[in-house]
Amino acid sequence: MTTARDEAKKLIDLGLLAREEAAAALDAVGDATGKELISLLERRQMLTPFQIQKLDAGETTGYFAGRYKLLYVIAAGTFARVYRAIDPTTGNVVAVKILKSKHAADPDSVKNFHREGEITQNLIHPNITRTLEVGTDSATGQHYIAMDFVEGGNLREFIKIRKKISPEELVRLGKQMVEGLRYAHSRGITHRDIKPTNILISAAGDIKWVDFGLGGATTDPKKSPAREQRTIDYAALERQTGSAKGDFRSDIFFLGVVFYELLTGDHPLGENRDRDARTVQKFDSISPLSLKDGVPYDLAQLIDKMTAFRPDARYQDYDSILADLDRVK
Repeated sequence: MTTARDEAKKLIDLGLLAREEAAAALDAVGDATGKELISLLERRQMLTPFQIQKLDAGETTGYFAGRYKLLYVIAAGTFARVYRAIDPTTGNVVAVKILKSKHAADPDSVKNFHREGEITQNLIHPNITRTLEVGTDSATGQHYIAMDFVEGGNLREFIKIRKKISPEELVRLGKQMVEGLRYAHSRGITHRDIKPTNILISAAGDIKWVDFGLGGATTDPKKSPAREQRTIDYAALERQTGSAKGDFRSDIFFLGVVFYELLTGDHPLGENRDRDARTVQKFDSISPLSLKDGVPYDLAQLIDKMTAFRPDARYQDYDSILADLDRVK
């Protein structure tokens, strides 16, 4: 069994504690075991359960991604995990997205992951989450993207709690979503993966887009299974409508789907869509909102136009959507 002093030295060597923090903790525990020191540090929130689990497993790497100290997982998807982390140079809380190891073995997935970060580094807008750094950790080889941390949650979590929102709130949030996409499109970037989990809403009620990488990736999706799985909805829509791959009006369609769900609490493409993305979608069978009771007619018409099956029947630019949102009564 290690002593508290031995444990403190290990934590300093791993970069988990500063010397002065270790000294203060040792003064508090006195002549104690390493386990008692760890327990004290957990109670003082100086170590997280994620870090302690790695320590118990005897791991000596993976506590950092680049210079960012990882605290705990805040989100996990098919291809990456997102951690709450600290930038020791500034003390700021950041979000760090790390590509999962099974995808890190695929060169195309790695290339697309880095491209995602590089694209968003050049998108500076209040409604797009700012990318701080894109890199590969020298100790673990993990590929990571460091971003501003958004205190809040994503719209999927929001919908689970609220079920649906008022027309007034949809107009306010919708304008921010459109503003972010309009800015990206003005710089030649489409999103290509619009869904509630990629739309964050801060504690202050502001929208922040994440995951713009698919719109700028140029690697052949046939060579990248990860990217193919993530773009299957877009591919199906464009195949059924005969539109060109990368048509920004596909983003408008799927943004309309998000608007529809936020306003009504129902997914216009069916409840099974999120569980099985490979299910053939009937994109031309969305029930028009303008035929439903209890929905403001001008807002219903706007969403119907966004989700029109034929691309030429949808909005042809983001300015027109914003103008119509301004006219909603």
